[in-house]
Amino acid sequence: MTIQDVVGTDRYESMRRALQAIFPDGQVTDAIVDVGFQVAKYEWSAAELQPLNIPPLGVPKAASGEPYRYYLANATHSRMAAPGSVFTGQLPVIRFQLPDQGTTQTLPVVSTPAGDLFPEDRLLPSVDVLWATYGGDPLLKFGRPERVEMIGPPRLSDARFAAISVYLCYARSADPAPSFFILEAGLATGQARMSYLGRTMGAVIVAQTQYKPTAFSQTWHYYQGTFTMDASAPDEPGWLKVKVCEGQPPTSQYLEVNVGYQKLDEPTMTNPFHLTIAAGARVQAIADALGVPSGLDQQWFLRLLAAVDLGQLFSTPPQRPG
Repeated sequence: MTIQDVVGTDRYESMRRALQAIFPDGQVTDAIVDVGFQVAKYEWSAAELQPLNIPPLGVPKAASGEPYRYYLANATHSRMAAPGSVFTGQLPVIRFQLPDQGTTQTLPVVSTPAGDLFPEDRLLPSVDVLWATYGGDPLLKFGRPERVEMIGPPRLSDARFAAISVYLCYARSADPAPSFFILEAGLATGQARMSYLGRTMGAVIVAQTQYKPTAFSQTWHYYQGTFTMDASAPDEPGWLKVKVCEGQPPTSQYLEVNVGYQKLDEPTMTNPFHLTIAAGARVQAIADALGVPSGLDQQWFLRLLAAVDLGQLFSTPPQRPG
């Protein structure tokens, strides 16, 4: 029996519609909706779900295999625009070397102890594709990189939280530090959406977002990104900073995200769709504080949030009017 069978089709599809409204560009699969109900019952203690036989959300275990470099990306999101909010999310990421050749259609899935690396989960599946995309940039002063390493979220149990990935591009294979970088922004539902070129390691990327990661985003908003390596270890990531503005920066900045990378000996295991549901809850809580109507029939997700202690979701919750 599926979770949809247990909760009923009407309630199940209500959750799906709510999540689709929150992540308009995302693909809300049954797996994401299932996790929504599991989190709602066991973490949010939704009273109407307590009598239902919904299985708990399992904790994935690290698999065996060749070791990689693992990090925990600690991302602090500060919303400046009303109603304001601050939270720090943690995203497990893995560092791996891009193959020189191959496409989304021809490259194999790579299995690691932290999850699977699907070629379709990145916009630039190989160095060849990366260079075909950016090699003609007239302001890029480097040739085709001999080595590219990507730091990004793997897919685990068919789930992926694709907030941000970084491509580190090394002019020569033996170089101790990268020469330029590319940021890849994606969706909480798992899909990669846009890549942005930093022509040097000191570059400040300024570009229109061209996609809608949440219901509060617009394709014409601007994305400003910087990335630095660790000053004491030039081959290790330091900080990623992203600013989001309604106009060309610094016009009407409404969000800033600061990401620090903590190196791990072993991967941290979590269900990525758990992060998706938490992100959806935060977006909906902000909408609730703003009094933004959902446009949906009685939205079950909103009713749940009314009973949630927002201290579970934010270090500084959005301020509801009144």
